[in-house]
Amino acid sequence: MEEMTITPSAEDYLNDLLSSQDDDTDGIKIFVSEPGTPRAETCIAYAKKMRIFLHSVKLTNLSFHFLEENL
Repeated sequence: MEEMTITPSAEDYLNDLLSSQDDDTDGIKIFVSEPGTPRAETCIAYAKKMRIFLHSVKLTNLSFHFLEENL
């Protein structure tokens, strides 16, 4: 995993977004759509409970759950 910084203000913003979600939302995830192609893009989405995959890395040093899909 490459280094990524989540600033305190970004963490606050994401916590605000998560506070308005249903109980089945467990955190956020970040992933790359169409990696290795000219159409590649970084995506962020809500992570639903029970949707953690074997190739996911869970970061625990934040005030919310954060998953990185490590393909």
